[in-house]
Amino acid sequence: IGIVALSVIRSSFKIDFFFFFFKVITQTLKENVSIFLSDVYVNVYTESYPVILSMFASYADVGFFSGAQKIVFAWVGLQNMVITATYPHLSRLMHENRDSGIMFLQKMSGLCFMISIPATTFALIFAPQIVLILLGQGFVKSILILKLLSLLIILITVNGHLTFQGMLTLNNKQNFNIARLAGGIIAAITVFPLTYLYKDIGVACTYVLSEIAVFSASCYLLNKEKIQFITDIQIKQIALIILISLILALVLFISIKNIIFIMVIYSVMIVIPIFKMMQKNYDQ
Repeated sequence: IGIVALSVIRSSFKIDFFFFFFKVITQTLKENVSIFLSDVYVNVYTESYPVILSMFASYADVGFFSGAQKIVFAWVGLQNMVITATYPHLSRLMHENRDSGIMFLQKMSGLCFMISIPATTFALIFAPQIVLILLGQGFVKSILILKLLSLLIILITVNGHLTFQGMLTLNNKQNFNIARLAGGIIAAITVFPLTYLYKDIGVACTYVLSEIAVFSASCYLLNKEKIQFITDIQIKQIALIILISLILALVLFISIKNIIFIMVIYSVMIVIPIFKMMQKNYDQ
């Protein structure tokens, strides 16, 4: 596949290939070693969740958690393709014209929220049906885990956007590492006690808490650099999407208890922090 792809690139786009000197390669690796290490420790603490869970719970509980995790990550992977595809364009804009780059960053912020919020709401509402269809009747315990992990649809997508697109394109590697490290610290502090006490539910809570830490750190650091990654209009649009999602849930006869739960989650996790950040930015 790689050889065919290279031949198509060569013939269709008239791109010439050339070899890098070893010195250039080593210099590039040295300059980006912090990013590499950041990805390493993030992958270590995320991939170790099932292993840690197996220390305190049965293999069945590990299976319930892994099943729900795979469902969420399947959707997150699709959304992350958008971030990966637009990264080179945003990087070029930031290099050529910072204002144009910030405007594109704002558009992508709105897009990430507008795609992930309905997806999260759908997963919260239809978790029983999703688990029944994709995992089967024996995975009833995965329903609550899926509801908790569905919050990652928003968090991982937006965090990837804010860190990779909002920080690395501005060559702010230090803030990038700080934001990722915040998630790792929260995960290291909470994973063992929560897993010991609540088993698979505890691991799911740890995952969500660590991503909330990354999101909060990213918002704080971008605000500190006076980078307005989302506009007032987009905040209103996000609020409207949440309202429509809640109305849809009511139409589908979802219980009031679930509606209040979803509303509280969105308010605490997204709307209120962003609104306060924007208000502080304007006051300055």
